[in-house]
Amino acid sequence: MKRIVVTLVATCLILLLPECALITKGADSPGNPQPSASSSAAAASAAAASVAQPQSQSLVPVAAIQPQAPFPAGPIQLLIPLATPGRRVLKNDEAEIDYSNIKDGYIMARYMKPTKQALRLLVATPNKIEYVYPLADNGKFEVFPFSEGNGAYTITIYKQTAGSQVSNAYTTVLSLSLDVQIKNETAPFLIPNLFVNFSEKSLFMEKTAEFATLRDNREIVEAIYKFIIQNVKYNKDTVEEEDWYIPDLDRVYTELTGICIDYATLMVAMARSAGVPARLVTGYTRDGCHAWVEIYFEQTGWERMDPTVFAVGRVQRNNLAFIADDSNYTRMYQY
Repeated sequence: MKRIVVTLVATCLILLLPECALITKGADSPGNPQPSASSSAAAASAAAASVAQPQSQSLVPVAAIQPQAPFPAGPIQLLIPLATPGRRVLKNDEAEIDYSNIKDGYIMARYMKPTKQALRLLVATPNKIEYVYPLADNGKFEVFPFSEGNGAYTITIYKQTAGSQVSNAYTTVLSLSLDVQIKNETAPFLIPNLFVNFSEKSLFMEKTAEFATLRDNREIVEAIYKFIIQNVKYNKDTVEEEDWYIPDLDRVYTELTGICIDYATLMVAMARSAGVPARLVTGYTRDGCHAWVEIYFEQTGWERMDPTVFAVGRVQRNNLAFIADDSNYTRMYQY
């Protein structure tokens, strides 16, 4: 993947909870697809003949970015996957998985027909962690990272079984197994994806442009951290009850309110847009479900940062001690 430098002149389902807004559903909950063996075999057979069709689409970084407004000068480094004539795809008449960019740490997938049935994309990882994502039926590609590094992955698209009395009954639409070798461990954490969703038009790019002129990555990250801690206010009432909560970063940046996943996702997106590897981590603290941030620095590797705890806690020195203590955090997923 090419790095785009822009100078701006001037399984796990995420659910809303009252306090934290982040939780994982159990295996017997409505959100986790339970496929039938017959549907799985039929989908695999139908898809096998459609590998690497020339009329399909693959994904490459955007070739040019046009800023929408004059912002303070600063180099913005974006890695934005876009669709172009495909190279490596698996598809049938319902769905498509593009795996042209494995080395860059992601695949893209889409469902191409309107449907009233719920859609899910499941990523089975080398260490047996399963990531479950919602999938829209709008025909547009979404980005899904290889969050757990190198190894054997299986990507499966499921559709809820029509007429079933069981809400978590799903049939397999398309499935693909891959041996993933990523060029760099940080690659999946430099690009936007379904949960950390941003583009060159995102409103926070104005603020990122200010920070991008700083001396090094640590200064940039510290400036982003400070901005979020000092300006974003915790307010669980800003989020509506829904099965899947994916932060709207334009809203978070404009209103400067949100919950833990809003704090964390905005920080991750701002860091990535400045070329700094960052990952959104979900799991638990002793107070319940939670979302936080990990930033990669060349000298030290991955470091945990928690803008919600730092911003909401009453005594900053206690907050720092809490964040530094690994025993306070139980990680489950990283995006």
